[in-house]
Amino acid sequence: MGRRDARSHLLDIVTACENALAHVGDMSEAGYVADRKTRSAVERELEVGAEALGRLLRDQSSLLDEWQTDARAVAGFRNRLVHEYQHIDDREVYRIVREDVPVLLVEAAETLRRLS
Repeated sequence: MGRRDARSHLLDIVTACENALAHVGDMSEAGYVADRKTRSAVERELEVGAEALGRLLRDQSSLLDEWQTDARAVAGFRNRLVHEYQHIDDREVYRIVREDVPVLLVEAAETLRRLS
């Protein structure tokens, strides 16, 4: 399978962000922490979005120059989700979805629009 282009990665990021936000919806932090299915779904979306962002960082980092999002930190968080899953703080994931994912969504969507 060949390399995917930047638009494909950006679309993956947008979709993952939208899905993570939809999964959490209007859940409280306590509700999120208590709901294993939602936590698993959100973590999977974050893994996909962070992997796509990591590939953009590797292949076309200039697209991210004006982003507020720290792509390296997101990639590092993806590695924690995958390799250090037993140490993930559900409250931290909830905070990321509430505070960081909306910013990433806007940045990825705006960049995708510019490339289209």
